[in-house]
Amino acid sequence: MKLGIGIIRAQRPESTVQRTIDSLRASFPEGTMPICVFEEPECEPHPQKCASISRPNSLGFGDSSFDASPEGKFGNFQNWIQAARDMCALASLNDRDKPILLVEDDAMFAPNLMPVLERDLWPSPRCGCVSLYCPNMTNYSHRYSGLNLTKVESPQKLAKSGNLVGALALLFPVEVLRQLVYHPSVAAWPGSHSQSERPDTKPWERKAVDTWVGRTLVQMGYTIWHYSPSMIMHYEPERGKSNSTMGHSAASKSRVRQARSFVGMKPRDLTKVFQKRTEKYDVTPIDLQSAGSVHGRRPVEIPGSDHGQHAVSQP
Repeated sequence: MKLGIGIIRAQRPESTVQRTIDSLRASFPEGTMPICVFEEPECEPHPQKCASISRPNSLGFGDSSFDASPEGKFGNFQNWIQAARDMCALASLNDRDKPILLVEDDAMFAPNLMPVLERDLWPSPRCGCVSLYCPNMTNYSHRYSGLNLTKVESPQKLAKSGNLVGALALLFPVEVLRQLVYHPSVAAWPGSHSQSERPDTKPWERKAVDTWVGRTLVQMGYTIWHYSPSMIMHYEPERGKSNSTMGHSAASKSRVRQARSFVGMKPRDLTKVFQKRTEKYDVTPIDLQSAGSVHGRRPVEIPGSDHGQHAVSQP
């Protein structure tokens, strides 16, 4: 199996992208994973040889229509969307069916992940996304060592719970990703919970791409899965000190930004750590009601959506 890998990079107090690239190369075989780094204009050069695109540029055929800051920055949300569009465009020229992995530049990957992914993908015919990151959150199942359904809701009013948490490493079927990043809710996305209450948020200031991905996929009728224990972790150069590009607290001080458990950096056969599912589960977001995540609530739309109502949220 081949992967297309895109890294979303922004300026940090301490650059971490080289560690991310090194861990990716230890986790996936050489030659199966062309890497492209999509970086904001103020980022310093990195020594690892791989393709890189500095914003506000795109690959030329990725259909960029975003407003950049005066300095040329796309910001978290827009850079992620444009990176996904660029990667889909690359896939259409080369391997149309290979999955696309979108990675943030402070993710540290456990070694030898490819055999597990080759065995497990995809867990459901309606699987829209697999997160390799498992945060320490109550709506994330940790009972099964391997792939677990992620309980994601899609309320009309932005909320702080029931979300996909963490866009550190999200793996998509290419056709699903293409549908996702051209969804009409891209233009209407207001940003994070706090940004949604401020009408003066600039396009390049919008955040919370993880929340948008989760809610939009559920609206489209797809399911989201995650591995537990986590296959990756946030890299923190100095424990307890924030290295975030968006003002988040240090990973070691935040439940959202740390894995509940991490499989570790020691090379070993991870097919023996992550259990194999014996069947493919044909589930839809509606099935999550029976799991108790959204009982007694009515379906609503997210801003900008023209798709059917698949998820439920409002009481």
